[in-house]
Amino acid sequence: MIRAVPTPEDLLHRCAAELRLCNEILTRVEDGVIPIITSPISAQLRIGLQDMDLLRQSIEDLAQFMGGLAQAIAGSDRIDQDDILRAVKLQSMRTRLGGGDAPVRAIDSFVEF
Repeated sequence: MIRAVPTPEDLLHRCAAELRLCNEILTRVEDGVIPIITSPISAQLRIGLQDMDLLRQSIEDLAQFMGGLAQAIAGSDRIDQDDILRAVKLQSMRTRLGGGDAPVRAIDSFVEF
């Protein structure tokens, strides 16, 4: 059986779908961990939970970015980077994906504690 050669947009859509699956798994882990914490938590554990939430948001933003990139390259040799980056919620990630230099900062996280 001969397999069709995927286009770059096919590959980006597949990657975006995989990232969404990873995000769903991480969300289930997060939803399972948070309810079992009933006592006051240490600063180290709080940072770890915030990092887990930042990771979940980062995966979600990467999936959005890759999906937007796949749509943008369909039949085009020019990409409107700013249009694609609008879907990325985390400012520092948006800056890095746009070619800038920005550290990963906990402040970018939408923490719900």
